[in-house]
Amino acid sequence: MSDAKDLMKQLTQVSNKARLTRRKEDFCEMMERYMKARKHSSRTLAQVSGISDRTIRRMKGDDTYEPTREMIIAVCVGMKLTLDESLDLIEKSQFRLRADSPIDAIYLEILENEGEYSVEEWNVALNLMGAKPIGGGR
Repeated sequence: MSDAKDLMKQLTQVSNKARLTRRKEDFCEMMERYMKARKHSSRTLAQVSGISDRTIRRMKGDDTYEPTREMIIAVCVGMKLTLDESLDLIEKSQFRLRADSPIDAIYLEILENEGEYSVEEWNVALNLMGAKPIGGGR
């Protein structure tokens, strides 16, 4: 019984440490972590997000660089982040998705699909709606 309690205590400590680490991360660090976890280089992420390799490198390495909201959404789609991961990454930027914003509702719908469709496919749909495409920087 004490072994189980010790194991639970260790798991709780690891979980709490991971949660604290995520809170302390800035946008660049979080983006870098997600890229590593999914084995994306700047080049491969550029290909799937529609953002230039140079811009991807700036997004993940220059904490003074301010990507657009559309770029961040494209990165989330390109990496096939979960909704929670996407919202965490967006939270680390200067942007927030607002419930009362029609475009933010569209972006939330895109993120809820967790990479089921490509950036290109979403941009076709956004174009039909008259909305600004995600990605850019090329």
